[in-house]
Amino acid sequence: MDPKTVAPKDIEKELKALWESLEGQGKMRSCLYNLIVYTKASPRVPYLREIVQKTIDKFPSRILFVTVGNTNQIASQISVLTSEKIACDLIDIQLDEASIEAIPFLVLPHLVPDLPIYLLWADDPCQKDPIGLKLEELTTRIIFDSESSENLSCFAKAALEHRTSEIGDLNWARIEGWRVLLSSIFHSPSKLEELKNTKRIHITYNAHNTPYFVHTRIQALYLLSWLATRLGWQFTDKQISDRGMTLIFGDINITIEPVDFEQIAPGRIVTIEMEAANGEHTLLQRSPETPHQIIIQHSTKELCSLPTYFMFAKYESGQSLVNEICHHGSSSHYIEVLQLLASINHSGLPT
Repeated sequence: MDPKTVAPKDIEKELKALWESLEGQGKMRSCLYNLIVYTKASPRVPYLREIVQKTIDKFPSRILFVTVGNTNQIASQISVLTSEKIACDLIDIQLDEASIEAIPFLVLPHLVPDLPIYLLWADDPCQKDPIGLKLEELTTRIIFDSESSENLSCFAKAALEHRTSEIGDLNWARIEGWRVLLSSIFHSPSKLEELKNTKRIHITYNAHNTPYFVHTRIQALYLLSWLATRLGWQFTDKQISDRGMTLIFGDINITIEPVDFEQIAPGRIVTIEMEAANGEHTLLQRSPETPHQIIIQHSTKELCSLPTYFMFAKYESGQSLVNEICHHGSSSHYIEVLQLLASINHSGLPT
């Protein structure tokens, strides 16, 4: 439905009138939680709107979408987002930089009482935004978007400052399938020991940029950091070239390299290759024809096993936000990954 421009003071009255006009159209008004999206005006705004729309397909909510910039006044609109027979309130608030201190007062009256409040903080937390901090005081959980940050080490330090709140990140959710796959492959003591003996890991990721995805290394950096923290490897050095980046953990080298694999979303991991000193070799790679299918190949100096397969859920825009909304608390694994990334010199991790 087309948005309707209303005065901020009339939002609730106009929403009531809007729903009365929709009676008899077979749509049920539904709300399981409040979702605040807070962002600066940028080319990423249409993408954020898209993932919000996809989110209500799984979990309906009242959405307050706050955009700063591209206006010289406070403007508000109301509309209804629909998914099959479910419909949700969308309150759109736009204002200029000079008026940002009004944001908490514009948002608070429209939060549905006694329901969780999730904040999608879509801008770089390194900027120390005081309004974002005020919105944080209202929320059950903060979901960051590390894509918004120019420097992942800086982002990690800034995110860790919010540990009194539950925190998550869209890019962390996007590697969940790979974490599950690696955990399932190396779950037994013997396989885990094999992984610990790995000396070289090579990860490739889709480096194809879009207007709203330009920092495509982040998911690969998250995955290698997760492996290092799970296995107790200590960071010692880094090497950066025009083509890729290698992080060194004692005598273990983990390299990430960009490739062109446009069948999947930007930043998504394409392959993981692991080699041990005894010649054991494991390759996990996406099928070019069916990108959500992972081909698993394992070999030693003596034998080469037949390939096996692992299926990821097909990628859906907005699924990463759904995953972070579903999770309870802050992942201890994610906190340890942030601590590792924060300990690495800022200039060493351009994204």
